[in-house]
Amino acid sequence: MTESNEKNTHTSWHERYRPEDFEAMALDPEVRRQLEAFTRDGVLRDHLLLYGPPGTGKTTVAKIIIKVLFGPMMLELNASKDRGIEVIRGTVEMFAKTFPMIGRFKAVFMDEAEGLTDDAQDALRGLMEKYSFQTKFIFTTNHRGKLIAPLRDRCEQIEMNTPPVDECARVLGSILKAEGVEIELSAVLNFVTNHFSGGKDRTLRTLLRAAQRQWEKKVPGAVDQGVITLLADIKKVFESEQADRLRSPGLVERLRGMERQRLRLDERRLSDLLRPLGITVRQIWVDVGSTKMNKQGYLLSQFQDAFALFLKGP
Repeated sequence: MTESNEKNTHTSWHERYRPEDFEAMALDPEVRRQLEAFTRDGVLRDHLLLYGPPGTGKTTVAKIIIKVLFGPMMLELNASKDRGIEVIRGTVEMFAKTFPMIGRFKAVFMDEAEGLTDDAQDALRGLMEKYSFQTKFIFTTNHRGKLIAPLRDRCEQIEMNTPPVDECARVLGSILKAEGVEIELSAVLNFVTNHFSGGKDRTLRTLLRAAQRQWEKKVPGAVDQGVITLLADIKKVFESEQADRLRSPGLVERLRGMERQRLRLDERRLSDLLRPLGITVRQIWVDVGSTKMNKQGYLLSQFQDAFALFLKGP
């Protein structure tokens, strides 16, 4: 996974630690075994189809394979946009039929392949047969059934399952370590288990988003932009005659007092606090409990910092 000495605090952990090898990915053990065989052997013997739910790493896996096995000898297309037969007979065929300048093979990578028209898929089937001696095709799709059977049958097919909890905990643990967060692995495993409970979207992307909100070390004075967006209604009051009242320190002290008492700052309490100011904030629902997060996942402390920023005025 990528990392710089001066981390960009404005990027998500998902982007900041985008995997560059399979070790940095949360993968099903059987899938990992299959994928590592490709890079170990140094060859992709058949065309490849990676299928499964969104967020399971299909595109990342494809790019790692291409980087290791094909280097710069590749053509990448997003089939949701480049989906017609004209693209296949033009751009794709022109690339597939030319001899690779480096190495023995080159690759055509078609992301979101379910977007291909039936005519485009029929045309691809012929190219896959004709140029397989020098060009390998790699497809990713969320919906394998939308690809015609003759195209699927010409590929080695790997189902990208939702990653196991222990794999997600392993990857999250390494990211927390890189971020300088000292935490026991058992606590990381509990966080992952709780995050995925209740039918939540079980992808590493959503897990890292929640973990970043929980543990990322904020620059002093920095406020999460998402929280500021939620408080847009408060910002508008600065232009009104109630601005002086809004800047009163008493309101934020009441908020912080509620946190110390571990009281619940729900929508009703928040409305009671803001009603004298003529402010309505419907999106916010902060729970001062074990998670201290609202429904959007923002920490109570982040909300309070943003609120305090507004109280201070321009």
